[in-house]
Amino acid sequence: MSLGQGLGKAIYENVTFYNGEYSYDVFGGFDRPFSEEEMLLPIRRFGGIDVAKNGEHLTRIECVPDTVSYGFGGGIHDAKVALGLEWDENTVTWRTDPNHPMAEPVRGPILKMGTELNGFEDCLPLKEHKLFGIQLGYQVGQLGKLVPPVVGQPIPGRGPEFERFMYDGLRMDTFQGEITEMFATTSFWEMPSGIKVGSTRGEVIAILGRVPNGDVATARTFGARVCTDGEDGGFGPYVLIEFGHDKRVQVINLAASSD
Repeated sequence: MSLGQGLGKAIYENVTFYNGEYSYDVFGGFDRPFSEEEMLLPIRRFGGIDVAKNGEHLTRIECVPDTVSYGFGGGIHDAKVALGLEWDENTVTWRTDPNHPMAEPVRGPILKMGTELNGFEDCLPLKEHKLFGIQLGYQVGQLGKLVPPVVGQPIPGRGPEFERFMYDGLRMDTFQGEITEMFATTSFWEMPSGIKVGSTRGEVIAILGRVPNGDVATARTFGARVCTDGEDGGFGPYVLIEFGHDKRVQVINLAASSD
């Protein structure tokens, strides 16, 4: 939700609603007069809806100007605040307000600074390379207590020792029965810190403590290695968090290090 003010003649507000891969940006406003002559003219009003699919603009539906009823108000904003959320200007998303009396404590910050060779790189605690308790390196035979058994399928283009296991919202790739990569696409498969599909950018940064590795707060993806035990500067697997057009986590990818 945003308010346009201070630049040019137009004063406007807009709010975006998301429904799956589609977004609907509803806007409305008016031109403010800058001269006595303009003050004598009817106020020009405007409004409409911009429709997009996965962030790609599809069409604009404009309102008949005379039908636009515009007035300043904070109804949606106030409702969000009442629910314990706050607006984060850096990520342009909502996140939990830590000062709200009903807010759950944020499980962070979890991001650490590690050393690799002669440089520095942000990394996540070793315990964070799990999704719903499933960790890279587990053998498929160890999963019986966590998830129901499924039959693995060969991964196209690879040898028979490579298999893929599909669950609802989770894809696991294995090599010789050991999990080497996971892709989560539903909120069920949550990281220990609470990061999950559906979390906003603001919520993710609040848990991490900062944007990893100097990326901008509005980046499409956040990536960080997993710190290994000890202080030798080693790094293990990596975690890649990908955001969708609605500024919420769309995919969490955990994979063994390629180095």
